[in-house]
Amino acid sequence: MAQRKLRPDETPVTTVYEARSFDLSRLQGLSAKAIETHLGLYHGYVDQLNELTAKSAAKTPEEAAARVRHFAFEYNGVVLHELFFEQLAGAGASRLAAGGVVTEAADISFGGVEAWQRDIKLLAETRGVGWLMCVRDPMKNRIFNTWVDLHHLAMPAGCQILFVLDLLFNTVFYWIRVLRIPWWEQVLGK
Repeated sequence: MAQRKLRPDETPVTTVYEARSFDLSRLQGLSAKAIETHLGLYHGYVDQLNELTAKSAAKTPEEAAARVRHFAFEYNGVVLHELFFEQLAGAGASRLAAGGVVTEAADISFGGVEAWQRDIKLLAETRGVGWLMCVRDPMKNRIFNTWVDLHHLAMPAGCQILFVLDLLFNTVFYWIRVLRIPWWEQVLGK
C-alpha cells in the first residue's frame, strides 16, 4: 500500500471508536443491573480510547511512553470486551465443524475438542482476575489456553483469538458462588 504524506496544511485524522450494542437478554442467571454495569465499564474503555486518540502529539519521551502504554490498555479493553460480549450474545451457537482448522488444532494440541473444553473449564474455575484466552497459532495450528492478568500485558503475539472469558466480569461471583451455574458453558455451549 502506497503511503501518502500529509501536506503542511493538513492535520492527522483522529480515529473515533463507537461503542457497540449487544443483546445479552438470553443470558441466564444475570440481572439487568449486572449486565448494565459491565456494559458501562466497556463504554468507559471506548470513551477513554477516544480521549487518547484525540490528544495532540506527546512533547517528551516520558509522555510518549505513558501514552502508548495507556493506549494498549484502553484499546485491548475495548476489543476483548467486544469479543466477550459477542460470545455471550451468541450463546448456544453451533458446535465446531468436524475436520475444520480449529477442530484439527484442538486434536493436535489437546487430543480433541472435548479435552480442550475441559481445560478451558478448569481454568475458568481458577480464582483470580483477568482474562482466560484461547488462542491459535496459525503457523503451527496449535491452540493454547492462556491467562492474561491485565489486558494490555502478556497477549500472545500473532495468534488468532478463539475464545475470551473476562474473569473480572462483575457477575462471576454471583454466577459461580451463588447460583452454581458454570457460566462459561453459556459461551462454549453445553
